[in-house]
Order: sequence, then C-alpha cells, then structure tokens
Amino acid sequence: MSLIFTMSRPSGIAFSLVAASLVLFGWGCNPFQSAQDKIAEKVAEGMIENATGADVDLEEGSVTVTDVESGMTASYGENVKLPDDFPSDVPMYPDATLTGVTFSRNDGVSGWVTMTSSDDVSKLVAWYADEAKGKGWESDASMTVNGAEYRSWTKDAATMTVNVTKAEDSDEVGIMVTYSKEADDSSDSSEE
Repeated sequence: MSLIFTMSRPSGIAFSLVAASLVLFGWGCNPFQSAQDKIAEKVAEGMIENATGADVDLEEGSVTVTDVESGMTASYGENVKLPDDFPSDVPMYPDATLTGVTFSRNDGVSGWVTMTSSDDVSKLVAWYADEAKGKGWESDASMTVNGAEYRSWTKDAATMTVNVTKAEDSDEVGIMVTYSKEADDSSDSSEE
C-alpha cells in the first residue's frame, strides 16, 4: 500500500497521518484484501484529505507528495521513477534500485535521488566519474571520509554531487545524487 497526495503547504499533521496510516494499514498490498481492510483504507484516505486539503490515493509500493505551490515532488518506496523532465545529463547508475526522488523546478531546478546497489563502492565511483566526464561535467571536488566517497562536478550554472557509502551491516551500497541549477535570469522580461 502506498500513498499519493498533494499539499498546498507542508504540515506536520499531514506527515503524522501518513505515518500512522502506513503503520496501521501496512506497507504492501494483498489482492485478496478483505472488504474491511478496503474500508479502512478509504477512511485513512479521507482523514488525510480532510486534515491536509490534499488529494490522496493509496497505491502499491511508493509514496509521492507534491507541493502545489512550489511544484516540488518527493517520491519514496519500491516503485519510484524519475520525473519525465529530470535532467538527462545527470547519470543514473543502471544496476541500482531507485528508493527516493525529490525534484523541483521552483527558482531553478534542483533535486536528489537515492538508490541502492550491490556493486562495489570503487566500481560505482569510477562509473560516475566516467559518465560525468562523458556528459560534459567538470570535476570540482573529491573526498573520502570514513569510507564514504563524495564527488562533485559543475557544468554551466549546474552542480551535481554523488555520495557513495557502503552500509556496515549489509552488502548494500547507498548512492545519493544531487543536482541543482540556478534559475536563468535571461528569461525575465519587463513589460512596457
């Protein structure tokens, strides 16, 4: 079971209700779910809609929140996808599983993507270095702190960072890619 809703402003109550719904009704969908469970799901949707003024729909595998005012979207869960207009020159590791995406076109473009992979940290870092160079990015910074790898690149008015970290108690490697590009002031025009 997952949740999609739209907010006109962030609300602690909304996020508390979302968390409570996920705890009460579980994370996952059984196709043979009883009528009682379906009624409970509709009640949860109604409670969140009433508390937030949001449009709520429970779907399998992910949670997506869209702020109406800023246009920012945030998605988390199993079935996360990049927005269609996510910058194509930001490389996404092909053997990774997307776990979260936040994206905004308010005052420029910004976003971050979280992924997991079972590949080695050094392989991931080398892949990102090659892909960034091939897409025209210039290396800006490189750092290793306690086994976590950090890389940064620039391109025109944009910045991209990649953080790669292996979990101590797992074979999974976490990848976080951030992107930001300042708004293009040349598109502003004054009316006479």
